[in-house]
Amino acid sequence: MTERSSNMRTTAPPSAATALAGHEPHRRARVTAGSSQTDVRKMSYPLLALLLVSAGCSSMRTPERPKAVPEMAVWAGGADGGAWIDCSPAAKEPYFQYNCTVYHESGTIWSSGAFIVAERRDGGHDFPAGGFIPPRLRRYQDYDGRRISVSDQRSLVPSGWIDYPFGDGHGRHERYERGEALEGVEY
Repeated sequence: MTERSSNMRTTAPPSAATALAGHEPHRRARVTAGSSQTDVRKMSYPLLALLLVSAGCSSMRTPERPKAVPEMAVWAGGADGGAWIDCSPAAKEPYFQYNCTVYHESGTIWSSGAFIVAERRDGGHDFPAGGFIPPRLRRYQDYDGRRISVSDQRSLVPSGWIDYPFGDGHGRHERYERGEALEGVEY
């Protein structure tokens, strides 16, 4: 009897929970759509094509680097635009500091100055320091005109004087302390 029961397998129909969880998509489609498997396949081809087209449109390739942007600058952006960011390590104390220049997509300078590492912690920010000089960053998420996002938990915030040139020798200098604007002057 043990030999017979080990060779004998019964296949029970999938439970409703299994079908709804997607483990049996062909059964779920028949039950919920009330159509044949062939009809479901016919409906899925246009949906798949639409998905592929929209995925291709939503990703933006790195634009051609303008001549004014140095080779070390890294593109950070998406479908709505972005910026070229060039940050080099500058100090490890009192905070990890980078000297950064951010360029518009066109190659003109957006901002330039000292930025420090800020890590999101318990609803606030921590500003790490000490150890070795931080490494050169090779990837950024975005720039919002003040803060350079490096990851979901880490960003570079302005600290000290930041220059925001307008062009033709005009612009604005703003002084920051750990990401907070203290004063500004037009030139």
